[in-house]
Amino acid sequence: MRLLFILLFSGVLYAHVLPAQTTGGFKSDILSGPTPWTNTKFYNNPDHFQFAIVSDRTNGHRNGVFEQAIQKLNGMKPEFVLSIGDFIEGYTRDTAVLTQQWNEFNAAVKPLTVPFFHVPGNHDVSNDVQHGMWMKQFGRDYYHFIYKNVLFITMNSSEGDGVPFSKQQLDYVDQVIRNNAGVRWTFLLMHHPVWNNRETNGFSGIEKSLKGRPYTVIAGHTHRYLYASHNEQDYYILGTTGGSSSLRGAAFGETDHVSWVTMTERGPSLMNLELDGMLSPDFANQRTRTLAAAISKEAAVMPFVLLPEAGHQDKPGQIHFNLANHSNLTLGYRARVFQHSVLSLSENLFDMSIPANGIGQKALQLASFNRTLARSVDSIEIQWNMAYKTTEKGLPALEGILQLPVQRSLPKVVDTAIKVFVAPKTVSMVNPFVNTVLRYTLDGKEPDGKSMEYKAPFVIHKTTNVKVKVFSLDGTASSGTQAVNFNKLNLTPAIETGSGQFSAGLSYSYYEGAYKKVPDFSQMKPIKKGVLKSFDLDLVKGKRLNQFAMLIEGYVKIDQDDLYQFYLTSDDGCNLYIDDQLIVNNDGSHSARTKDGFAALRKGMHKIRFEYFEDFDGEMIRLEYSPAGKIDKIDIPFNKYFN
Repeated sequence: MRLLFILLFSGVLYAHVLPAQTTGGFKSDILSGPTPWTNTKFYNNPDHFQFAIVSDRTNGHRNGVFEQAIQKLNGMKPEFVLSIGDFIEGYTRDTAVLTQQWNEFNAAVKPLTVPFFHVPGNHDVSNDVQHGMWMKQFGRDYYHFIYKNVLFITMNSSEGDGVPFSKQQLDYVDQVIRNNAGVRWTFLLMHHPVWNNRETNGFSGIEKSLKGRPYTVIAGHTHRYLYASHNEQDYYILGTTGGSSSLRGAAFGETDHVSWVTMTERGPSLMNLELDGMLSPDFANQRTRTLAAAISKEAAVMPFVLLPEAGHQDKPGQIHFNLANHSNLTLGYRARVFQHSVLSLSENLFDMSIPANGIGQKALQLASFNRTLARSVDSIEIQWNMAYKTTEKGLPALEGILQLPVQRSLPKVVDTAIKVFVAPKTVSMVNPFVNTVLRYTLDGKEPDGKSMEYKAPFVIHKTTNVKVKVFSLDGTASSGTQAVNFNKLNLTPAIETGSGQFSAGLSYSYYEGAYKKVPDFSQMKPIKKGVLKSFDLDLVKGKRLNQFAMLIEGYVKIDQDDLYQFYLTSDDGCNLYIDDQLIVNNDGSHSARTKDGFAALRKGMHKIRFEYFEDFDGEMIRLEYSPAGKIDKIDIPFNKYFN
C-alpha cells in the first residue's frame, strides 16, 4: 500500500508540471507564497533503503502463513529479505523426507521478487546429513555481504547453542569485522539468541570486536518476540512467521509478523508488521462486502424464546436459533451458553453448519432448577462466533457475547406489507420455527393452546384484529403476541367537477425562513404565488440556495377505482395530503428519503396538497404511486395535476 500511495501522490503532482522550483525530483507550479503542503524535507536520501526479515516457520508449521508473508512482501517491495533460519521441520536423516521438505520451502520462497538470504536454524542443520544438504544447496552456512555501505554478517548459531562456536567461524566473523571498519552500520543475523551464553560459546569475543561501532543483532528460535539492549545496542529475538505459537498476541510476544527495517543516516528504524495488519490493495472488495453484509445481517438476529403457559410452569420453555445464509459459502455458527444459577439448557455448547443460500435451525429446551419459568429470570449469556467455512483467507467473521433476556419473544410471522384493503383481504403467515405451531384469533382475544391453528392463508372481509402466538407442539409454551390490525377502507369519492374549469399544473405559495419542520402555513404570508408545471424548484426559488418553504395545492386525476400506494421522496421535509387526509408524513430536516402511505380513491379528481420546506443542501419533491401490491411504482406525470 505504501508503494501505491507514493505512485498516486507522484501522479497528482506531475499532472500539472510547469517550469518551477525543483527539489530532488519534486516539481510544482507554485513558485512563491504559501503552499498546500508542509515544509518537511522529502525522505528521499539515496543512501536510505528498506529490507524485511522473516522469522521461524517450524516445530509444527502452520500451512500457508509463510506463503502469505511472501505474497505480502511482494506487495511491500523491500529491496531484499533476510531470514533467521528454521525453514524446514528437519530432525531426520531420511533424505527423501528432507528433500520433500526443502522442495516445499523453496516453492514457498520462489514467488518472491527480490533476493532472499538464507540463515541456518537448528531444524535446518540438526545433523551431518542435513548440514550436507544445506551446503549442497547454499554453499555456505555463514557469510557476509555489504549493501550501500552497511555490513550484514550471518552466522550458523547451531554451533553456539549450548556449545562453543567453532574457532573457524569466530575467526571468520572477527576478520570480517576488522576488514570492514568503515561501514556505517553492522547487522549480525543468526538463529539462536546466543548472547545469553556469551561467555561460554565465544560470542563475547565477537561483541568485543564490534565495540566502538554501531550494530544490531537479530535472532529467533524461541518463537516469542523480545527486545533488549546490550552494550547500548539493539538486540532482537523475533516471533514467528508461521512457526508453532500459542498466538496469544503481541503483548505476549506471540504473533506472526515480519520485521520491516528502514536504513537511514542515523541507523536502522525497525517496525514489526503483523501479517493480519498487512492488507493487500483489494483486501475489501465487492465480494467481501457482499459476504460481510450477509454475515452481519444474521449476527443481528436474536434467538427466539418460548416460555411456559399459565398452568404449565413445570414444563420447559424453548430457545430457537434460526439463521439464514444469504451467501454462496457454507456458514458456521458456534455458541457457548454460560452457566446460570437458576436456568439450564439442553445443550451448553453447539455448532451449526448453514449451507450456502440455506437455513440453519436449532431448538434448545430451557428449564429452571426451581421448576418454574412463569416469569422472566434475568438473562442468559451466550458467547458466539460466526465464520465462513473455507480455507480462503481474509473473509469476514464475527464474534460476540449476547445477553438474551429470558422473556417471551415477539413473533413477526404475519405478512404486514399491506394492512389496508378495499376488497376481500388474504392474510398469510409463515412459521420459521421447528416443532412449533401458530395459533391465532380474529376477535381481539389472546391466543391460547386451544385457539385456531394456522395451516393456510385465509380471507377477511371487514376490519379485523389478528392476534397470533407461536406455541410448542404440546401447547405448554408460547411466545409473545403479534397483533395486526387490518383496516378495510371505503373508496373516497372524487370531487364534483360540475362545469368548473381546470388548468394544468399546481398552484404554489412561496415563503422564506429558517425551518426545521413543516411550518403552519395558515400563520404565514407568502412572498409570491404561481403555478408549477414541474417539481423543478429552481424555477421558483431563483438564486436562493436554502431555507424556504412552499405550499403546493391542486388536484390529481385518478384513472380508476382502487387502493393506491403513494411514495413521497423529499429533501428536506414534506407532507402529502389527499382529500385533506394526511397520507404520507416525510417531515423533518433530512436528505432525500422516501416514505409511503395508502389511499382508497374512486376514479376522478381528488384534492392534493404538498406542505414542503427546504433547510439546507439540496431540495427535491417526487411523488410515485401504484395500485397497492399490483405493479411497480411509477411517477405521477405532471399532466395529471391541475389547479
